[in-house]
Amino acid sequence: MSENGLPGPVRMGRLLLLVVASGLAVAVAGWALAPLPALAAVAAPVRLTHRVPATVSAGVPIAVSATITSNGAPLAKRLVRFYVDGKEDAAALSAASGVASTTIRDQVPAGSHTVRAAFAGSAGYAPASATQPLLVKTSTLTVHVVPAVPGTVTLSIDGGTPLTEDREGYITTNLSLGGRRTLTIAVHDPNPTVKATFVAWSNHDTSPTRVLRIEHSVYTQVAIQVSYLTQLRFQDATGHPLSSHRVTRLSVDGPDGAVLPVIGSKVWLTTPVPHSTSTGALAVGPEFYSLRTASYEGVDVAKRGEDRVVPGVLPVWTMRLDVYPLTLYGRDMLFGGVVSGPALLTGPAGISRHLTIQERSGSTLVVPGGLYRVRYSGLGFAPTVRVRVSAAQVVPVKVFTALDAVVVVFLLLIVILALLAVSRWRSQLLARLPVWREMLRKRLGSSS
Repeated sequence: MSENGLPGPVRMGRLLLLVVASGLAVAVAGWALAPLPALAAVAAPVRLTHRVPATVSAGVPIAVSATITSNGAPLAKRLVRFYVDGKEDAAALSAASGVASTTIRDQVPAGSHTVRAAFAGSAGYAPASATQPLLVKTSTLTVHVVPAVPGTVTLSIDGGTPLTEDREGYITTNLSLGGRRTLTIAVHDPNPTVKATFVAWSNHDTSPTRVLRIEHSVYTQVAIQVSYLTQLRFQDATGHPLSSHRVTRLSVDGPDGAVLPVIGSKVWLTTPVPHSTSTGALAVGPEFYSLRTASYEGVDVAKRGEDRVVPGVLPVWTMRLDVYPLTLYGRDMLFGGVVSGPALLTGPAGISRHLTIQERSGSTLVVPGGLYRVRYSGLGFAPTVRVRVSAAQVVPVKVFTALDAVVVVFLLLIVILALLAVSRWRSQLLARLPVWREMLRKRLGSSS
């Protein structure tokens, strides 16, 4: 007996009847529902047209659109997904016109691609899709270095292999992937006589690393400053070389009103900071240096503003100074022959030189321009010679020599003797004059 008082076989019979009844109920329900699919509504067909630009440059956002209609009527608020090479990149809901528009902003590398627009379908509407080809061209990046100095600047893109500039200062590369790229400028000294430093990008960004969006052809500029170790050489006004050790108090005028003192025979000349022109491009100028001051034996001999040089154009800057060769030679005052002997030359700024006047070629000195005096101190006598030096000059020093003195004395003696002789003859003549006069009177009287 079970707990409810029924014998076991009776209870098992009831359970069996319950199972059979349940199976019959399911069978009847299945038979009743079998005709329903035939009665359900059929999904309406959907037409999808797809528009994609045929060609774009790397980095350019790609505008895409799709129009979905059903039986000629636009479908609004339907989700359209856009795939590039099978990868979903964008999605948009259709407007009342049935047009779903969006922009693919993910970077698509240069090359041939397919863009598919797909509608997954919804209640009453069947799914639809369309595929269009897309050609992505490389974009060009050009960086112009101002001023252009080959070997001073390299460009890295996203930390890649450095690119070098050409002789005109251009770094040009084609990029298969556009968008935001990180550009890094590195500045190098190409040799020991050239120093280069980074200044700024053309947008005034002073960091050598810059993030730039690459679309189509992108052009930007980089400003640098370059210093050149320049050798100085000096010449007199006639082009003959001068020793740099005798040139002192040297200074030059530089760009932007800078005054640069110079010590020794070498100087670093630096290009000016590039400036923006009216078009926004970078330019350098005026970039020349010119001589400001120079002393030779304490006298200012600079031809200010005449000698100019542009940094880097010439490794040697030759300056012509207001210094001239002065040749002195001795000449006999009476006979014009050559004379040699010591002399003293004095001039501006306390210049004082002892020299020996040579007999044949003369003594040549290189002196600053100005007023000079020459005093001869050898045997004989010479008046002080004054000469204003403003060009290469040859100046004689006329000397009254001992021979000249002897000749003069001899001539004086001759003159004196002549005068004495004339004086004696004069007395004799005067003494005989009355006799001659009486004889003449008598002769004239007898003839009458």
